[in-house]
Amino acid sequence: MLFTPACGFVDVRDVAIGLVKSLNTTGRHRIIFGGEWFTLEEALIFIAKSTKRNRNQLAFTREIDPKRFHLDNSKAAHILGLTPRPWRETIQETVAYLLKLEKSWIDQRITIGADGSIKPFGTIVDEGNPE
Repeated sequence: MLFTPACGFVDVRDVAIGLVKSLNTTGRHRIIFGGEWFTLEEALIFIAKSTKRNRNQLAFTREIDPKRFHLDNSKAAHILGLTPRPWRETIQETVAYLLKLEKSWIDQRITIGADGSIKPFGTIVDEGNPE
């Protein structure tokens, strides 16, 4: 069983935009690039609904101490004009990309080896004499 405390989240695209924008600011600032807080359970329920998959096919979770901390990212909004995108948008785009990638692997009959190498489907590698 997976334990899922709440976690903070910000899309890496928002961080990249914030870093580029920060290059053109004056003065010295410490800015928090913060987004929304959610639990793994919330993310899994969202993924299950948006992909029309059974929630129990994804993972089992049990909530513990669902405290949510508040990070004030108003400085990022004020100085950089940065408003982080909602976590659901990022999760949905990421899942769609991964499903598309999975389909392309299946269509191309590609398999991923335990070592992370990409091989044509059905390839047998001699462990004593790696390719």
